[in-house]
Amino acid sequence: ESFSITTLSGGTHTIILTATDTEGADGIDRITVSVEASIFFDDFEDYSEYDWGNWYADNGIWELGTPTSEPGGCYSGTKCFATELDGNYADYNESRLISPYIQLPPIGADDEIHLRFRQWAAFGSYDAGRVQVSYETDSRTWSAWETQVSFTNSSGDWAYPIVDLSAYAGEKVRIAFFLDQDTYRGNSYVGLGWYIDDVLIETISGVTVDLPFGGTYTKDFEDGWGDWWANNGQWVIGLPTSGPNECYDGSSLCAATKLDGNY
Repeated sequence: ESFSITTLSGGTHTIILTATDTEGADGIDRITVSVEASIFFDDFEDYSEYDWGNWYADNGIWELGTPTSEPGGCYSGTKCFATELDGNYADYNESRLISPYIQLPPIGADDEIHLRFRQWAAFGSYDAGRVQVSYETDSRTWSAWETQVSFTNSSGDWAYPIVDLSAYAGEKVRIAFFLDQDTYRGNSYVGLGWYIDDVLIETISGVTVDLPFGGTYTKDFEDGWGDWWANNGQWVIGLPTSGPNECYDGSSLCAATKLDGNY
């Protein structure tokens, strides 16, 4: 039997379940659930081509709207940020898409702060997309940009990576999506670029699976991704229509680099 819990705050909670049989005897069990608490979310749907709210680009190139070239649309809705909405990004133009100021909360020893976002990417051979953080060191004074993760080549599909921001707990931060082009070796390779949608920052409790000695961990993907993720796209969850044409043991969902052909 399933039930829904909609009123719990973020954190780890213990739920006590009591069952009474026909003879009046009670059975009690306890389960622990982790509830994610959203700190920041933006799907960009409330903005326009010329009004980005408190987002901005430090050196042009970024655009807001609906892509008319691959990937052919946003992940959700009709608005996402892209280095170019209708083709390859311009050469020799490095630029950051920068978020509003975001105050991160303090966290406990068993908690983490995760940045998640939907991305589609196709970079030139020597270029990269870098997720960066800058934090306030004094009033209106900001640190240098610190790279958290870098992406290269192609994502192959819309990806949903995780970037751990736990080191910045309690800080006021800005997030940047930095198109870093190889302008030093004279290379002129470009690509369709970087597309960003549905930016989320959340606190996660109980992130570690406590596996006892001799225990086992299983994941059949029937409930989707859960806490699994792909660091650079490509991986998808669903039912294959090529390759094995099915998931193992007749299940309806499995993870694959491509469900309907070559990766």
